[in-house]
Amino acid sequence: MDRFCNQIQMKRNVWAVLCMFALITAQLLTVSCSKDDKEDAFLEVAPENIYLDASGVAVLNISSNVSWNVSTTASWLTLSTLSGTGNGQVVLTATGNVTDRSAIVTVKAEGVTRQVAVIQSANGTPTTPTDPTTNKGTLSNPYTVSEAVKIANALNVGEVTDYCYVKGVVKQIVVLSTTFGWGGFYLADTTSDNATLFANECRYLQERDFTSEDQIAVGDNVVIYGKLTKNPLSWGDRPEIVEDYVYSLNGETQPSGWGTWNETASADGREITYTINGVSFKMIRVDGGTFQMGATSEQGISTEVTNEKPVHKVTLSTYYIGETEVTQGLWYAIMGQKPSSDKEWRAWGLGSDYPAYYISWNLAQEFITKLNSVTGRKFRLPTEAEWEFAARGGTKTKGYKYAGSNKIDEVAWYQVNPAEQTHPVATKKANELGLYDMSGNVREWCSDWYDYSYYKNSTVSNPTGPSTGENRVMRGGSISNNEDECRVSRRDNRAPTSDTYPNGLRIALQY
Repeated sequence: MDRFCNQIQMKRNVWAVLCMFALITAQLLTVSCSKDDKEDAFLEVAPENIYLDASGVAVLNISSNVSWNVSTTASWLTLSTLSGTGNGQVVLTATGNVTDRSAIVTVKAEGVTRQVAVIQSANGTPTTPTDPTTNKGTLSNPYTVSEAVKIANALNVGEVTDYCYVKGVVKQIVVLSTTFGWGGFYLADTTSDNATLFANECRYLQERDFTSEDQIAVGDNVVIYGKLTKNPLSWGDRPEIVEDYVYSLNGETQPSGWGTWNETASADGREITYTINGVSFKMIRVDGGTFQMGATSEQGISTEVTNEKPVHKVTLSTYYIGETEVTQGLWYAIMGQKPSSDKEWRAWGLGSDYPAYYISWNLAQEFITKLNSVTGRKFRLPTEAEWEFAARGGTKTKGYKYAGSNKIDEVAWYQVNPAEQTHPVATKKANELGLYDMSGNVREWCSDWYDYSYYKNSTVSNPTGPSTGENRVMRGGSISNNEDECRVSRRDNRAPTSDTYPNGLRIALQY
């Protein structure tokens, strides 16, 4: 009897151990799944540029789904808090005497970094500009330097005009701060005019040499787009042009061919070159084919719970895609103005061959609509599948992790690059199709609505994404993203209205 009872007790002990093991295993799986199911860290800041007024106080709004930290290296700028979780605000307060100065505020959250340029001017906050409406001071009929000086001298100190165009010759270049990269240049009507000099505002260029980055030399003919003002200085009030953009370098009153466009295809049809209002860009043919879309093995994603899986087969028809991201030069040639009045391209990289940024998905559609009205062609944003196929090198793919290489520094401007600023397009190595900057520089909009689980239901032939959604797909990573975020299969998304500084675009063309 004792033997029988012992056997029963042993069986009970075994069952107890098995039940405990099953319970512990279930708990571990729950924790693991919970960790894997965690959403990607989201971090946005607004505004991207902060102009401090005489009070020296401003508010930075932070939107996130995780904890974040904020910092600045500027000794004259204090922050009300250095950390937080979720949505929050940081009050920025300038200390000391008000001078022309700048700072960078950095916000980080689980591998995501956002930066804000803080600028304080002794002249106060720039007013909201409007486009010129008179026949004089337009691109086709710009002010001369003498005319601009006369208008500026008639203003009260600190008063500004609407946006206008001024044409002149660069007489002198001055680099005022090698630390911050601030510089300026003087304009005159002619190369022999030494009496009438027009001072261009010291421009915020983030530790860049003025002459090499903006490619301006003494004697260049330039057209400046900006606002006229009178700046008080110790030696007397000085006329200036502020919030400016160098519209053309060594150009005419208008860029050559303004108001016209043409297209030229290569003999094999692989490339089409468009020249619109004097600005040229190339569209590269991507021959149709089939590929595996998503986090394939070289992408290094081990977890199965990711918006990049399941890996699935996609077949695409032939299309064209931009050799580079849309540049500031092309944006101006089509739109004639900056993305918006309160965003300064100078803060994160300025120049005709720099990528356009501060571009929302909605604004990208306006750009494409105008481009199509000029050319009669069917330009559009690429679908997410078209973007990834092109980034991988299309039918010429070599299976790289990034667009053109397994070594990110060969092909991308990204978070670890100096100053975290945009760079001229096509200055890194191209991918297998001859496409530049599909990893890094600026994030690029796709036409698709975003759905975390879309890959589970994606169609095989020419997928165009979900029929509805809240956010649009973005791809490629940017100067504010790390290596992982610049992979060719990495998926990102933003609201269609999002116009943060790394947001740009690359266009596609119906074949």
